[in-house]
Amino acid sequence: GWSHGGMITLLSIFREPRTFKAAVGMVPVTNLFQRLAYKNVERQHERIDPHNRIGGLPHENPEEYKRRSPYYNVDNLEIPLLVHITENDRDVNFEEAVMITDALRARKPGLAETKIYKNPLGGHTFDRRVDRDTWTPENTPEQRDSWNRIWTFFEWHLRPYLDPM
Repeated sequence: GWSHGGMITLLSIFREPRTFKAAVGMVPVTNLFQRLAYKNVERQHERIDPHNRIGGLPHENPEEYKRRSPYYNVDNLEIPLLVHITENDRDVNFEEAVMITDALRARKPGLAETKIYKNPLGGHTFDRRVDRDTWTPENTPEQRDSWNRIWTFFEWHLRPYLDPM
């Protein structure tokens, strides 16, 4: 999963770990408290929860925000996880993203692999950048490195060639 999809991926594996064999979270949203603090609480709250399903702002329902923030659920990790973040991400601020990489490294080092890219071209979209004329990947060093790590990670943990079907 990527960005908010990365958040959904993390929440899915933390809540239902036996459903999955391995997962990747690319530049994931990880801490709604941090995100709302950095991004204008009211505007972001409307974007995250337009129908008020969470039940208000963080100070009004903190337990629900914790439940919906992967950072607070790291201890539930039971499967291999790969997370890539960037220092120059303008969407998922580094201060938010680094919290999950630090927590994974400290509390789940045997299951989690993390990589912090210093300042790749594109920041939040560093692994998604394409030539607008041909729609082919730009193949920056960071983009190639990230995708090589993802495919190697899945190859190692899923081992599709061993499945007899």
